[in-house]
Amino acid sequence: KRVAAWLAWSEANAASERQLRSRIDDESVQAGVRAQAENQLDAINARRPEVDFAVARCLAAWGDLSTCRAVGMAMGPIPWTAIVAWCEFHDLDYDTAVLVIDVIRMVDRDRAEAAESKRRIDELRGGKR
Repeated sequence: KRVAAWLAWSEANAASERQLRSRIDDESVQAGVRAQAENQLDAINARRPEVDFAVARCLAAWGDLSTCRAVGMAMGPIPWTAIVAWCEFHDLDYDTAVLVIDVIRMVDRDRAEAAESKRRIDELRGGKR
């Protein structure tokens, strides 16, 4: 649940975070506007879910393994063999590997269900967004 919460937070805030960082880094932007952007970024980061070691491991695995999906008519799941290989490469002990495998498969399943729900809604709307 904590991995899913972090991924949801990240997805919800990624565009705003990029835009705010751009304003902060742009020296041509007035100091007051940059300060306001910094305050907004601080507010976003205050809502960032906590990331402990287990969550960090799962997020790293998710990011790395997201490239392993088969792509065709629909995006496929992350293969179990790829998850196991990731765990072996990172020399995870058995219990940690089982945790990573379970979390990645759960989050991947949730992603697939959300994508399918969105596809159905779009289909009901006549393919319009």
